[in-house]
Amino acid sequence: MHEADIQNWLNHARSVGYTDTELRTLMLKAGWAYQQVNDIMTSRGLAPGSAAANPKGKVVPRRLEKHVEAQMRHYLKIGLAVIFAVATWMFAYWLWQR
Repeated sequence: MHEADIQNWLNHARSVGYTDTELRTLMLKAGWAYQQVNDIMTSRGLAPGSAAANPKGKVVPRRLEKHVEAQMRHYLKIGLAVIFAVATWMFAYWLWQR
């Protein structure tokens, strides 16, 4: 990869929401040597890494976190709709019994 390509990829990944640790993990999983990754990251002003920075090597991209947040909002909307439906039914039943 050329220097400009690497810089564009890093800039794009950062704009999408990847952290330095996530970028480092992705590069290592792609087959880059640890020293190459450290050299690239430090030469571009990004945080130098350590093996302890992400002990499990798990990458959770920001877009996945946003997906989880969207799921939670969806379940909240469903829950509120169920509560509203039950309350409406109880009110209608109460009126009918009067």
